[in-house]
Amino acid sequence: MRIAFAIVCMVSLASCESISSHYASVAEAREKGAFAKGWLPEILPESATEIAVASVPDSSTCEGKLALDEHSVVPFLVKLSPAGDFRYTEQREWVQRLKEAGSQVGYHSSGRVLFAFSCAKQKCVFVCGPGT
Repeated sequence: MRIAFAIVCMVSLASCESISSHYASVAEAREKGAFAKGWLPEILPESATEIAVASVPDSSTCEGKLALDEHSVVPFLVKLSPAGDFRYTEQREWVQRLKEAGSQVGYHSSGRVLFAFSCAKQKCVFVCGPGT
């Protein structure tokens, strides 16, 4: 998981001006507009905690991490698709680096935004951006 988190930190959002947000819970993230802005998908379990998101204003790109309780991990992973493709190279490269490191990647499309998640035990990292 440390490798995966290091990889997510390397995504090219750092080259853009990004906004970092931290939420203790899904309820707090919802209250502060993270879901409405497209930074988090509606399929996140209500039990998700320790949510951190870095996003680029006026874009559909983000990266982040979160924690799930032990009972939420499998039901969450079942909701993810094994296939997806991003429009932007940065997100494609993030996914490729995770796969090369041996991590499983699952996708979810919220319509306008595609999310890619990689989870190990109860910790997940993710990236989002426009799909193809």
